[in-house]
Amino acid sequence: MITFNELEFKDLGSPHIGIQAIVRFDNGYGASVVRHNFSYGNQDGLFELAVLNEDCITYDTPITNDVLGYLSESEVTDALIAIQELPASPELLEALENETPPYPFATEEDLKKLKTELDDYYEDGYSQ
Repeated sequence: MITFNELEFKDLGSPHIGIQAIVRFDNGYGASVVRHNFSYGNQDGLFELAVLNEDCITYDTPITNDVLGYLSESEVTDALIAIQELPASPELLEALENETPPYPFATEEDLKKLKTELDDYYEDGYSQ
C-alpha cells in the first residue's frame, strides 16, 4: 500500500504556491494531495486530499463527497489506504469489458493483471 512517505511532491507555480503529489492506483482511483496557499489546512501545515477517478476529482465515493482538508501525514496515509481498498472504478470495469485501456499509462499486461485480481475479488467475475 502506498503511504504518505512514498508520495513524490512537486512544487506548484503561481497562483497556487505550494506542493502537490498525484498518485494513481490499480483500482482506477487515485489521489491528489496538496498543501498550498488556498488549500484547507495550509496555514496549520496540514494537507488537503482529493479522490481522483480517471484523473478528475470524484465526489461519489465512500471516502468523501468533497475534498478532505486539514489532514495530518498519518490521516493522508489512512485516506490513501482507504482509496486503494475501494473496488475497481466503474470506468475501469467498463474499459476491461471493452478491452480498451482506460488510461494512457495502462498497458495490456496491466489490464490482464487487473482483470485477474478483479475476478478473484468478485469471485464470479468482475461484473457487479
